[in-house]
Amino acid sequence: MIEKISTSLIIVASLVALPFAAAADILIYKISDFQGRMVDLANGNANSLTPVHSYLATGEAQQNWQFIFAAHGDTGEYFISNAGVPSSALSYSTAILANGTAEKHVQIVGNRATDVRATTFWELSLVDASTVSLREKKSGLAMTAWPAGESKSSPLTLEEYNRTEPRQKFFLV
Repeated sequence: MIEKISTSLIIVASLVALPFAAAADILIYKISDFQGRMVDLANGNANSLTPVHSYLATGEAQQNWQFIFAAHGDTGEYFISNAGVPSSALSYSTAILANGTAEKHVQIVGNRATDVRATTFWELSLVDASTVSLREKKSGLAMTAWPAGESKSSPLTLEEYNRTEPRQKFFLV
């Protein structure tokens, strides 16, 4: 347990707390939720509106995410794409609509990274010694994992940010 926390702290510090050397920094991590499940691009599908859900750890490429530092943004702001399917960016279901607004309860999805309407930037904030929150830049809404129960997967949605909400705390591994 101590090793996992120490490793997570180092990863979090490298993403959130340290100055960035270049705009082209790309870091690849798995994102683990409060249940120990991984943020997963369903079936490794490259189509827009493909669900991104919390899923059992499989070791497959669709559970790896590229964090690309947003040069125009603040420290801790990233464009996140799937490392297994780089054409699929971490976004939300209403991003490709005309107004592209993020609303509470919308599902986290993979949208085609080439679709400018779906471009989503995420702010990573250190929540405690080993976890981060991921908040959609424009709305401030936070990625939230839901309990899986007996299922292999559970949804990820955008919800009001609450620093103490365990479902909004993620480990980078």
